[in-house]
Amino acid sequence: IILDVRERSEYDGLPTGDPYGAARSGHVPTARFWNWKNELFESGGSSSTLKHCEDILDSLPIGAEAKDVVAYCTGGIRSGFTFMLLHACGLDHSRNFDGSWWAWASDEVLPCTGEGPGCSGSDEDDDDAAVGGNGGSGR
Repeated sequence: IILDVRERSEYDGLPTGDPYGAARSGHVPTARFWNWKNELFESGGSSSTLKHCEDILDSLPIGAEAKDVVAYCTGGIRSGFTFMLLHACGLDHSRNFDGSWWAWASDEVLPCTGEGPGCSGSDEDDDDAAVGGNGGSGR
């Protein structure tokens, strides 16, 4: 399972291009939107209080406990924090894609989904790709 932990607009892709200067604007195909602030912190990210591990793990996509979970963001910082917490909560098969979106978007051979330049439209089943905000039950 691939978790895109960026902001929704980064995941969707912006017609004006990536806000952090990536070559393309969108997301890795099959990646699930899972905003790190909303899913890891109380009050939708407006608090510095972390959620309990049970709540964090429950917010993951269904089946996450039995599959490899790879988090990515723009450059690996937000996803690195996410990886650290998922691992601390017992998800031993979690990983961080340290090159993240900058690395993926710079390789034009790799596919890209989104509304921004260099990507092809939106996911066919957008509802399945968008997870978070009580959309999970990862355990």
